[in-house]
This record gives sequence, structure tokens and C-alpha cells, in this order.
Amino acid sequence: MGLGLGDGYGRYMGFYGLVTDNLLSMNVVLANGSAITVSGTSTPDLWWGMRGAGHNFGIVTNLNTKIYKRTVDEWFYITYIFRQDKLEPLFEAVNNMMKNGTQPKELMNNALYAWPVIVITIYYVGTAEQAAQYLGPYDAIGPVSSVNDSIPYPKIADAIGSESSSAVCQSGLSRVMSPVGLLTYNITANRQAYDLFTRTTSETPALNSSILLFEGYSLRGMKTVDPDSTAFPHRSDNILVALETSFAPDSSLDATAIS
Repeated sequence: MGLGLGDGYGRYMGFYGLVTDNLLSMNVVLANGSAITVSGTSTPDLWWGMRGAGHNFGIVTNLNTKIYKRTVDEWFYITYIFRQDKLEPLFEAVNNMMKNGTQPKELMNNALYAWPVIVITIYYVGTAEQAAQYLGPYDAIGPVSSVNDSIPYPKIADAIGSESSSAVCQSGLSRVMSPVGLLTYNITANRQAYDLFTRTTSETPALNSSILLFEGYSLRGMKTVDPDSTAFPHRSDNILVALETSFAPDSSLDATAIS
């Protein structure tokens, strides 16, 4: 529920919007200990605030939300690995595919800098044949390798290494998270970010498990929602970027990780 109180990004948001856009009502315990039902009809001001800034107003004990029938049995995905010298044409290709946040609702991508390579996964809600029309530019750039498959949606996280048991989700590490939203990729800035990332992780090997993550979800479902209808303030962003600086607990590294 936590992500739904803030926003709730995900691979189905091109179809249905954010998690917070699909809430119908919730039971909330307020700071004074009272328990109330919050909805658009009973408490419209609090309902607005709970969807986008809900962590500030109370504890949610129960909720009602929309649910949807599954539309397809399998998702296609392909994960490419590129050397750093392909950065510029790679992110130009991503910009062209995303079209300022107007890509088809079935199409999305995640990319990351993971020393010393760039990894990008393209997802398509449908078949490999349907997805093929979007993959030519990436194949032409010349990846080091690629792997692809068609699998049920619940297995996507396992397939790309972001399941709950993966390294990025493990406990025991210190993590500094720094998210920011973008409209489109500035290729020069991407190069500068990559060079800084690789230089820092090279100079401080203890930070080698860090990643710089770029998430390019389909936004059509989210963009259909009136931005004034919830407290979520970033509906105009097209790309979500997050630097996760990870290292074994060591207070001597805290300043470097933060900077």
C-alpha cells in the first residue's frame, strides 16, 4: 500500500494509471486516534491529499481499489548489454521510441548503468512479433549480447533480476537513493552522468554495487488523469531516474555516497 499513497509507478500504468489513481476508498487512522473512511464523497480534501502525499496524514488499515482482468497471457522482453561507447546512439534510440512520453501503452523500457556496462530491457505487452517493430534501432547499434523470452507477467521481475531475492533488494547494505524526473534524455548530461558514475565507482571499489536506473514506463493511463485531482505532483514527468548508491555499512563512506 505504501507506494500507492505516494504514486505507484509500474509496468501497467500505461493501461490503468498509477496505483493511487485506482484507489476507491480507504480506512485511515488519524493522528488523534480516530478511524475514518476516506473517499471522494466523504472527505474530498483528505482524499485528494491521501493520493500522492498520504504518508503524511494517517495510517491506512484497509482499502478498496479497482481490479482488472488479465488482457494477455504473456509479455515479451529483451535485455541488451552495451559497452559505454554506445551510450549516445542508445539514448537517442530511447528518446525516439518514447516520443516525449507518448509511446504505445504496451511499450516500456528500463535501463541502468552498472559498472562498466549499460543494460537496457525493452518490454512489450504482447508477442515477440508485435514487439519486433521497435527493436531494429537497438540491434543496429551493436549490443555485446542480448537475451529475450515471452513469459507470464508475474515472472518478469525474476527474469530481469529485480525480484525480492535479487542483489538490489537484499538487506544488509547501506543505500542512498536519489530520484529525479525528466521529460526526455539530454544525451550530453547522460554521458556526464555515466563518466561521473564510473569514475566514482572505480576510485571507490566499495561502491561497485551501486546502479543508476532509468525507467521509461508507458504513461498513457497516467496522463489521462486530471493532474489537479490528486496530490501527486509529478504527472508531467516522462522518465524516472534513480541513483542507488550501495555499500557495506561503513561510516567512512557516507559522505562519498551522499556527494
